[in-house]
Amino acid sequence: MGEVISSIERREKLIEIIKRKDKLTVNELIKSFKGISPASIRRDLRILESQGIIERSYGYVQLATKNFPIPSLEKKMSINVEEKKRIAKAILNLIEEGDTLFLDTGSTLVYIARELKALKGIMVITNSIPVIKELERSPYIKIVGIGGVYQFNEQCFVGSIAEEYVKRYRVDKAIIGADGFSFEEGVTSHDPENAGVTRLVAENAETVIVAADYTKIGTRGVIPIAPIEEIDILVTNKELEPEKVSTLKERGIKVILT
Repeated sequence: MGEVISSIERREKLIEIIKRKDKLTVNELIKSFKGISPASIRRDLRILESQGIIERSYGYVQLATKNFPIPSLEKKMSINVEEKKRIAKAILNLIEEGDTLFLDTGSTLVYIARELKALKGIMVITNSIPVIKELERSPYIKIVGIGGVYQFNEQCFVGSIAEEYVKRYRVDKAIIGADGFSFEEGVTSHDPENAGVTRLVAENAETVIVAADYTKIGTRGVIPIAPIEEIDILVTNKELEPEKVSTLKERGIKVILT
């Protein structure tokens, strides 16, 4: 790993390595990063430990799964179902014929894909297998699937291959989900493996639309995705507190309540 990467990207890579190997020594992790000082890696590990993402004991590092659960997509599909369906119907009104879209991973995006099947003349780029399955029978939608390393929990493709692929596209509208949406950090995620893909798409999209049910607003995931300055539209639920709506509008975000 000789390329120049930010501290956030470095921590994401640390989590990926620990997740693959299950348990490693600190020295093994340091050797995985060429050109980066041991002090920087140790500092990253302290930060990840303070966030409850990893545990360190007797020179070993492992993922703190009991404090860092990532529910399966099937589990997420059964949570706040009506709220997500309302968001999906509202998203439909934001899409125009001829649009090139990126659809993120996650349960809300699956519900959105179900609504998009009724549209014609759009192109959808996605790394989500469930999104592709929802759209595959629509003869009027062009689907571009992004490959990479398969992630079981979210049923999507992630990693450096997927990230390189999305760099080729400039989409009209990126529709992304969120594990958290805070006024300080914007969109955040609990999933370090998919964070890089979503972040790149948000950086390169003409319009960034966040689809998040109201329970996510004001909460934080552990991995930053898109700062609040990059977000154009938030589609959420009418249950969101009025003071939060006002704060979002003051920050220049169009808020659509469903």
